[in-house]
Amino acid sequence: MKILFLFWFVLAMGCNPSGSSKDNVDKRFVKGILKAGDFEVIDLRTQQEVEDTGVIPGAKVKDYYEGDFKRFVENLDSEKKYVIYCKSGGRSAKAYKVMVESGLHVKNYSGGMDEWLESGFERQRRE
Repeated sequence: MKILFLFWFVLAMGCNPSGSSKDNVDKRFVKGILKAGDFEVIDLRTQQEVEDTGVIPGAKVKDYYEGDFKRFVENLDSEKKYVIYCKSGGRSAKAYKVMVESGLHVKNYSGGMDEWLESGFERQRRE
């Protein structure tokens, strides 16, 4: 019985790599915060990805792979709220964990830029 419980527990935890499902947001949430302006949006993709597809309007860019991400997080304002995204959710799930452990209020847009573009939503070009 204990093994069965452990199996289900591990399975349930594995289904949500970013931690809390309440902190995974969808494209409608992101679109809404763009109008409200109460979250800072951070794009975690590489410079090449940003040049190829642009960014969600108003997003700041921080390449997750460039430099020390923990140091970047330590310099963020703990009074602000953040929404993070990447191409399709992998990097943002990792970044979410680091940011939450640092005490930041963060939401993860796990659909990423792939979903944003598929939806035909506005984007900003960056060169």
